[in-house]
Amino acid sequence: MRDDTTLKNNVTDDEEVNLAVLLGHLWQGRIVIAMTTILLIVAAGAYAYSVKEQWTSRAVVETPRLEALGDYYKAQMDLRRITGNATETTEEITQDVFVEFIRQLNSLDFR
Repeated sequence: MRDDTTLKNNVTDDEEVNLAVLLGHLWQGRIVIAMTTILLIVAAGAYAYSVKEQWTSRAVVETPRLEALGDYYKAQMDLRRITGNATETTEEITQDVFVEFIRQLNSLDFR
């Protein structure tokens, strides 16, 4: 069983902790505290570099199909009829949409 005299020396009658004594005890154990901190940092770093990544994701972007364009295709066909470019095929329109998407994706203004 622990001797309560050291505990009584650290606590005054008003149940206040003497910070100088507390800091003195921490300062005496500074080497143990520093070594424990360094050991845990090294262990965490080793774990972080050795564990297999589970948070990696991959996205595949494909050219949209005509059904995915919906009303955009109708509006695009109306615009092309007005401007006289109605001879483009549906593949060219979907390819134009895909190229514009990639261009905006790589643009610095949209990041």
